[in-house]
Amino acid sequence: MGIGPNDSWLPEALLILFGLADRRPTAKTTRIDIVIHAKLAELQSIREERFTLMERLADLPKDMVFFTQITMEAAEDTEFLEAMRRARIKGALVGCRSRDAPRPESCLQGF
Repeated sequence: MGIGPNDSWLPEALLILFGLADRRPTAKTTRIDIVIHAKLAELQSIREERFTLMERLADLPKDMVFFTQITMEAAEDTEFLEAMRRARIKGALVGCRSRDAPRPESCLQGF
């Protein structure tokens, strides 16, 4: 299991979700509001699990180092990067995805 953010954990998406989550339930609360709150809770839970894992990695013997795979958006999450440093994650493969599924060679994924 990787510990880096997946595509559903983008900082921009979080800002949107947090902004929408600040809305208080009213008589006009819609089904989409309920879905947004549920998704935000799910994302927060995933994030907490990853921080817990990194805390446990940091407690392992100091001669152990780790590597992971992350998305580029992780570079904007300084709290996450600091937790990776404390966990002695020394390297991260940054994934590249083609927006055009039939053409993975556009990201040199034709292997």
